[in-house]
Amino acid sequence: MRFPLRTKNTLLFATTFLFFLIVPAGAQVSEVENGLFVVRGAVGDNCAKTCYRFGMQCSYNSLKEGNRWFRNVRIADTVAGTGSTCKVVNSVERDGRPFPVIDQRNYCYGVVGGRDNYDCEAVSTMDSGGRRLCSCYPNGNNPVVNPPPPNPPPPANPPPPPPTNPPPSPGGRVPPGYDRVWRDNFNGNDINPNNWSRGLVNDRNNDDRVIWNPDEGGTGLLNRKYAGYILDSATTVRDGKLMLANREHNVRIQGTSPRGNFRYSSGWVNSMGKRCFNGSKNGIYLEVKAKFPEGQKVWPAIWLVASREIWPPEIDIWEYFGNFFNVNNRDDVMHLRNIWGRTWNKRTHNIELKGFHEAYDGFQTLGWQWTRNEMKWWINGELVGQKRRGREVPDGGWPEEDMCLVLNNGLMSEVGAGNTKFPNYLEIDYLDFFQAGVTRSAAVATDDPLSHSMYSPELDLVMVLGKAGESCSAACSRIGRFCSTDSLRRGDKYATRAQMKETSEALGASCEGGVHDNFDWDINPLITTENYCYPVPGRTRTNQDCDATSQMQKGGRRIGQRVCSCGTNGFWE
Repeated sequence: MRFPLRTKNTLLFATTFLFFLIVPAGAQVSEVENGLFVVRGAVGDNCAKTCYRFGMQCSYNSLKEGNRWFRNVRIADTVAGTGSTCKVVNSVERDGRPFPVIDQRNYCYGVVGGRDNYDCEAVSTMDSGGRRLCSCYPNGNNPVVNPPPPNPPPPANPPPPPPTNPPPSPGGRVPPGYDRVWRDNFNGNDINPNNWSRGLVNDRNNDDRVIWNPDEGGTGLLNRKYAGYILDSATTVRDGKLMLANREHNVRIQGTSPRGNFRYSSGWVNSMGKRCFNGSKNGIYLEVKAKFPEGQKVWPAIWLVASREIWPPEIDIWEYFGNFFNVNNRDDVMHLRNIWGRTWNKRTHNIELKGFHEAYDGFQTLGWQWTRNEMKWWINGELVGQKRRGREVPDGGWPEEDMCLVLNNGLMSEVGAGNTKFPNYLEIDYLDFFQAGVTRSAAVATDDPLSHSMYSPELDLVMVLGKAGESCSAACSRIGRFCSTDSLRRGDKYATRAQMKETSEALGASCEGGVHDNFDWDINPLITTENYCYPVPGRTRTNQDCDATSQMQKGGRRIGQRVCSCGTNGFWE
């Protein structure tokens, strides 16, 4: 909720409107020039939160414009304008991060070299309680620093309008207040490398991996309870589905990690270092449309492991056993299992859905919710399982950390093939991820279709498709986030020529008009309203300007929509 804000005896005027704001404790504001305000933040606050508290906005350009007011020769006068006094200290003498700050002793440290101080999200790490000195623009008053380039000729023969982001499945059970953050339809020729790596190891960073048994396992095997050696070729995308195979081989596989001869192979993918989340921090709902294989030996699963590479914890969201390790009367059973504790003293809680394939034949819509105090499971919209913190799972065993997905087909080494047919597949039609509170900010217009055109390719980063002619500062603000140089830089890797098509689809847009390499006349990356895509330029950094807008026009109207990446730290309540 926003309140009027007022300094002790001074009303603050902007160019076109009047601020009446209540000053939060420990923060004061001063207008240093027309339309630019400097603010003394509270200990532990970043500039995005500090500016927002006063109904204003932090951006790369606002921090850059304010830097001259924080040089050592004038910082004391600037701080005095915010209602405080300070003793100027050489910037290199202070501890912590190199932003203009004032500490609790009223020592102030000015701008240092480099561009690190242009980060809206960072907080001071000074041992003596540093408070960032921020410069803010009033919302809607962010000037465009660079003059607009000439208008390009309009594209010829525009394709039809882009498809909308698909709605949740009618068989699903998306909880109220949850919004889609990302979705994988498996519509390409292979797995999306922004979401998945084959096997147990992150293909971009070998340090991110699913923990295998060090005595029995390796990159090709989690442990000796599995009979299938993990092969890349066992994971394919076909007809819009992820296909994770179990295969039997007449010529044994010569395993190298671990060493051994293997009669079977299996397909695995993981999201380590790419798609991890914490439902205890922000409630999540995961919906998967999947078809599980049948046969006594099969052991497929959709499950979670800790991103920090320890075990336990483990959450087996959907873990199917054709025959549970040869135990009588435990055929055709789906497990909904939590594991916690220590490796040498683990504890579990399990819900068994017996006769799974008898009750659910073919593709099923599987829903799972994880919040701070509860987990729920649905099949085709029907509640089939529930666990509560402090009851089914003890308070100390409830997961409270980032966890990553593993999707795998598998075979039990202790169970004979029996009625199992080869090859068999765990087939996944789509995976839909929703999160609570994505659009909590009052700045979000609920009737704005673009307020849901966003997805989160990695932790603490949300990408959004702006409106035609809108800056990234404004686009991020609409969804209750903020734009900074760092967030745009992080998002650049999802808007390269190679990734632009997948990103556009994740945003509910389209590159049907093609991906074009014209970087000379406009701000990139962007998607036009006529489905032409322009990726990150390779030789310039103009795309890392939060306040710039696309100048592309056709018939006198703006058609360029910026692809923006927004930070999520310090989420605005």
